[in-house]
Amino acid sequence: MVTFRFYLVSLVAVFLALAMGVVVGSTLIDRAIVDRLDRSVESVSDRLDRQQDENAELREELQELREYADGTAPAVVDGTLDGGAVAVVAERGVQPDVVESAVSLLQQADGTAPGILWLEPGWALADEAERTRMAEALDVPVTGPGRLRDRAWSRLVTALGGGSVQGDPLQELVDSGFVTYQDVGEVETGVDALAGAGEQVVLVGGPGSQLGPDLTLALGRGLVRAGVPAVVAEAWQEQDDEIARGTVAGLVRDQDDLSDAVSTVDDLDLVQGRVAATLALADLRTGVRGHYGYGPGADRPAPERPAP
Repeated sequence: MVTFRFYLVSLVAVFLALAMGVVVGSTLIDRAIVDRLDRSVESVSDRLDRQQDENAELREELQELREYADGTAPAVVDGTLDGGAVAVVAERGVQPDVVESAVSLLQQADGTAPGILWLEPGWALADEAERTRMAEALDVPVTGPGRLRDRAWSRLVTALGGGSVQGDPLQELVDSGFVTYQDVGEVETGVDALAGAGEQVVLVGGPGSQLGPDLTLALGRGLVRAGVPAVVAEAWQEQDDEIARGTVAGLVRDQDDLSDAVSTVDDLDLVQGRVAATLALADLRTGVRGHYGYGPGADRPAPERPAP
């Protein structure tokens, strides 16, 4: 009869045999093999140290290049907008510091760009309460989200351009929480400063937007219908789902009704992208449109600086 004691003795015998095998095997390993393993470890360690040193040098060089680009960007765009009025409209969720830097560069290019008009998440009109709130703000009947949003956007764009429009959509949409105005610079102005500032529009979206790319397309089409020269800019940022650069701008570039009507920039998060957006606005004044950056469908990294 097989007893528990038999199993216990067998298990102990197995572990004893394993231990003896390890001891005996370790005493028989050729010293040359051990030496080769040691040399291999040292070689790998040396290569790792060299790679870490190279990475540190590359990071330092990259930082220097970024500082150089930041320092020279104002000189590149200086005077290119010649006092032209630019309204910057950004979707909430995009990095604020990126949009603020873009507006600052527009100002350094002699553009009249007082601040940022943020489109809040409610602009998506995802539920009935939001639709009712927007309809009340504009004093219009409640309709489907697409039609109501198009109507609100049309009024807003008209007000930005200084055209005649029912009511005061800029203030009404601020009061109802659909948009928020942010000054950029030392002068505090308020949302009224944007009235008439939409001779051109920069619409900023990106992977971090709380509104989504479909809404970016709808807003872009609204600008085209209104005849407003526009740059649709993507502020790329890393996401958990690893959305590639140019995903949002690429959607615009893929639309037949948009690709020839607006300019796009897919790297507003980089200083070169902010330079590209500024120069693209200058080109729009002469009817030249293009697609800039590093993502799919880009023509080149940036436009050429206009001749003085």
